[in-house]
Amino acid sequence: MKKRILAILLSAASAISLAGCAGFGGGGSSSSSAPASSAAPSSSAAASAAGSSSAAAEPAGLVTPNGEFPIVTEPYTLTVLVPDAPYISELNENNEFTKWYEEYTGVHVEYTEVAYDSKREKVNLLLASGEYPDIMMWSGINAADEVLYGSQGIFLRLNDLIEEYGLETKKVFDAYAELPGAITTPDGNIYALPNINDCFHCNNTVRAWINQDWLDNLGLATPTTTDEFYEVLKAFKEKDPNGNGKADEIPMMGCNKDGNMLQVWPFLMNSFVYYDGGHIFLDLDNGNVEFIATTDAYREGIRYIHKLFEEGLIDPTSLTQTEEQFKQVGTNPDAQLVGVGTSAFWWKFLGYDRDTADQRANSYTALAPLKGPAGVQYSPTTATAATNGMLVITDKCKNPEVAFRWADALYNEEVTYRSQLGIEGTNYEKAPEGSLGINKKPGLYVKIVQDTMAEERTTDAGNVFMGNRSSDWRLGEVADYSDPATQWAQEPRLYNETNDKYFPYSDTSKKLPASLYLLPEESSDYARLKAQIETYAKESLVAFFTGNKNVETDWDAYVAEFEKLELPKYLELNQTAYDRQYK
Repeated sequence: MKKRILAILLSAASAISLAGCAGFGGGGSSSSSAPASSAAPSSSAAASAAGSSSAAAEPAGLVTPNGEFPIVTEPYTLTVLVPDAPYISELNENNEFTKWYEEYTGVHVEYTEVAYDSKREKVNLLLASGEYPDIMMWSGINAADEVLYGSQGIFLRLNDLIEEYGLETKKVFDAYAELPGAITTPDGNIYALPNINDCFHCNNTVRAWINQDWLDNLGLATPTTTDEFYEVLKAFKEKDPNGNGKADEIPMMGCNKDGNMLQVWPFLMNSFVYYDGGHIFLDLDNGNVEFIATTDAYREGIRYIHKLFEEGLIDPTSLTQTEEQFKQVGTNPDAQLVGVGTSAFWWKFLGYDRDTADQRANSYTALAPLKGPAGVQYSPTTATAATNGMLVITDKCKNPEVAFRWADALYNEEVTYRSQLGIEGTNYEKAPEGSLGINKKPGLYVKIVQDTMAEERTTDAGNVFMGNRSSDWRLGEVADYSDPATQWAQEPRLYNETNDKYFPYSDTSKKLPASLYLLPEESSDYARLKAQIETYAKESLVAFFTGNKNVETDWDAYVAEFEKLELPKYLELNQTAYDRQYK
């Protein structure tokens, strides 16, 4: 079904009054299908900013006792904005999960779906116009938004609601050590609920994939150090490992994904200094924020990587080519051309086994971090279980208690199964007694219908609705390892490669947390400094790799430039934010 896309109407004459919570015009059932409750007026911005609970606004008898379902005693309507995920059917009319959740909670919801790629722009327009819904979910809300709109009372303070009604939210907080600290703003308030998606293989995504066939053809062992890796790349270049009699082999290749950064160098640089690609060029040393791009270890990493470029062991197109161009090389129908490819996922450059006649995706194996000359060997942590800013309740909502309980229940185990997997007996079934999951612990469920992004799914709302997908839950999908084909299935393969080759080298103490809240008066300076420092560091890095800058003769001038770019102030802002939130 064609998705309903939001039309932004800024004219005051276009305001539409909806039942229950305050007016946000979205597609869906009219208010006649859900009679208006006798809700009290919207809580004021001042009351929200001051930390006022909205319990006084609750009409007598509207809300059932906490923990009971449905959560309302009479029809009630919320308005909710979500992104238009092309793989999920339209939520108002054609999605079995949203119908089920309405029956489960007793709350009717009018969803407005906005184009995923432009959701931030749509949200900004809505907030500027004053015409926004009761709830925004998965809408690109970031830490700065939480601080700004929370302090203005546009996003409601959730602390008291969590304390009074957060049965499932409190369980989430108990399960994850970083919570609630990672979602608490500098004023001590929580303005947004996180999504919990503890994806084990997502925690270590700085990966390289090496062609095992080529190693076998040349009688080479898998390299474990930077020196051994250099020798392997030389052999790939010079000894015709694909056996076609042509010097067409590319020893190592990556891409410049989204114009952001070369995908080759993070893997190699972690043999010299910790680099995670989140807060670019920053790490932690015993709680102190450090800038790595002026260190001696970083300089050694540049020397090594420049050598690989200079000798033709890393293809120079890695600096500029897109991910799609990379995949065209990796799936070349005439021959295997790439010895080592850097990507979080093999299919990004090799396709799946069915995508090439020789099923070459199965010829590659993950390459563990290489030990550098000083013994450095990191697999940086690149994700966390909690994704900030997943759901906010706005000051348009006349009954935040209803909205919060509707949101809190999304963490419930039964609801998580239903929202993320679909219908029991149709999409999944509970695991048979004695079966094992992907992580070789007791299995939880068997997928009858595998997830696909290629067609609309009508029975679930996976990744659109927040849930509580713990690591054990995600890895609880039954995997029959007695079947040789299981090792090549996507999730088991990702789990085993990560568990065996990357997780052992993960050092979370070095990672600057992804969630750092800045005060409004700090934000503009921070954004300016971050942009100019990261741009200069990345441009210089490419120049060092290609020889346009000399790591020996130009290094001092390169380092001195960071003083002009106000690096000390940038580090101070990061340290202050980190100390305020985590110490």
